[in-house]
Parts: sequence; C-alpha cells; structure tokens
Amino acid sequence: MRFLNRRRGFVLGITLICLAAIPSYIRAFVIVGDSDAPAFVTGDRVLVNLGAYDIRLPYASSQLARVRDPVPGDMIVFRLLDGQLVVKRVIAGPGTRISMQGNHVTIDGTALGYAAVAPHEKAVISRGRLGAVVEIERGNGPEVYISFDRGRGGVGDFEERVVPEGFFFVLGSNRDASMDSRQFGPVARERILGQVIGRVWSAG
Repeated sequence: MRFLNRRRGFVLGITLICLAAIPSYIRAFVIVGDSDAPAFVTGDRVLVNLGAYDIRLPYASSQLARVRDPVPGDMIVFRLLDGQLVVKRVIAGPGTRISMQGNHVTIDGTALGYAAVAPHEKAVISRGRLGAVVEIERGNGPEVYISFDRGRGGVGDFEERVVPEGFFFVLGSNRDASMDSRQFGPVARERILGQVIGRVWSAG
C-alpha cells in the first residue's frame, strides 16, 4: 500500500509539473493590425507553440535545445529590436535568393505561382482591409491568399537579394498594409519565439 501511495504521488507530481509547464509553451496572442489579412485580422486570437523551434526553461529565455528551424510557409512570432512582438509568414530561409516584382515573389530564380481570386470568392474570404486584388500564392509552403492594390505600382518591390545565414525573410499577406522584412530586414533566428498553430477566436 505504501508503494502504491508513493507511485500515485510520483505520477501526480509529474502531472502537475506538466500542467504548470504547458502555459509556457502554448500561449494565446491577440492579432493587432490587418497586415496578414485575410488569414488574420485585428482582434483574432491565435495559439502559438513556443516550443516549435527551441526548448527553453519554462517561464525563462534560457535555451535548452534547438528543435528545428522555421521553413517557408510557417507563420512565426518574433521580437523586433524595439521589443515589439510581431506575427509574419516565413517566405525564405538562410542562403535563399529572393526578389519581388509587382507584389509577386521569385525564389532562387523561380517565380511562385499566382492565381486570381474570383469576385464571388473574394466576398467569402474578405476579412480586414484588403486591397483591390486578391490572389492565391502557390509553390512556397501551403497556399495562401495575398492582397494588394495594383495601381500602387508595387511600392514594396525589391531586386534580388540573398538571405544571410542565421536569418529568415518574412512577408505579410496583405502586401500594401504590411511592415515586414522589406522594411526592417531579415529576422535573426534567435529572435524567433514560436510558431502560430491555429486561430482560436475569430474577430469577424
């Protein structure tokens, strides 16, 4: 009987430790801004896996182990130099050649695929302040909707550049409304905190 009690106490202790650690690895964040509309808009609540890329001490920043690096298509949470937390999609990893013309991306010399969204479909997926053009982007991770105003002339376009080692290039899906690597540069690996794994509350 004493052995059983000790065993139950051990199992209970491990269970409590695991339950206490869960909030340090799975956390909810509130989206601010429409830079990734229609996928995410202001007020959406998303779940983030803070252990997707690195295992850290619970409720601390000390890294215990590296799990994996982000890959194109991952929606990540990272911290800017000013401390602001940002959610963006990874478009290119270290050593990748990337350029953008007319809001269309080319990776290592190969243009991604784009398909126009029909007006009736746009009405269904419309969330947030979208541009006049909505397209499906293919060939770089999961298919995603992107949006922009064609008349603005690709204000965020850029010539080919190479993503430095240890950095990741991120873009917002709502091109004309997004502050991303076109403005603040590639994101250092150590500033990436976790991966968005789903939306738990929709603002509309």
